[in-house]
Amino acid sequence: IGVASTPVMFAIAISGAWWELRAVTYKPLANPCGAVLQNFKTERNSTVAASNGAVSMKTAQNLATLDEALARIAVKFKEFRSTYIAFPLCPGGAFTVYGFEAGQNPLQSPYASRITISDAGEILKADFINDADFSDKLQDGFRRAHAGSYGAITKLIWFLAGLAPLFLSICGFYITLKNRNSKRRKL
Repeated sequence: IGVASTPVMFAIAISGAWWELRAVTYKPLANPCGAVLQNFKTERNSTVAASNGAVSMKTAQNLATLDEALARIAVKFKEFRSTYIAFPLCPGGAFTVYGFEAGQNPLQSPYASRITISDAGEILKADFINDADFSDKLQDGFRRAHAGSYGAITKLIWFLAGLAPLFLSICGFYITLKNRNSKRRKL
C-alpha cells in the first residue's frame, strides 16, 4: 500500500509545498475596496433603511448586465466555455468569468482562462491559458494535480491514497503490539 500510494502522495506533497511556499513569500493583499467599502456600508445601511427594495433592484440590474455580457463572450470568444463566475468584492467592481478553451491541455484546470467584465457589462480583459507563459501553466497544473481533479477515477485514486497513511498507521500499531506481546512471552 505504501509503495503503491507513493506517486500520488509525492504529487500531493510537491503541489502542497508549492502552495505553502507561495503563501509564505507573497505579500498579503491590501483591501481592494479601501474607502469605497466604508462609504458603501454607510450608504447601503441608509438605503436599506429608507427602502428595502433598492439593494435588490441594483443586484437584479447587475445580473441582467451579466447575462448580456455572457452572451457577448459566447459570440466573441467561440472557443471559451465558462465554468465559474466570481462576483465583485466591491461596489462597482468587476465580474470575473473563469473557464476553459476548447483544445486546451488536459492537464490544465477548467478554470485556467478568465475574462474580466465591468459592472456595466463591458469586457475589460481576457486571459487565456494557451497564451500564458510556462510558469502560469505550471501553477495551474499544480492546482489540478493537488486535488486530483482529472476525472472520477483519479478522485478515487487520490481518496484511496489519502487513506493509505491511516491504514499504514493502524498496521504499524498492530505490528508493534504483536511484537511487544511476543517479547513478553519469551521472557
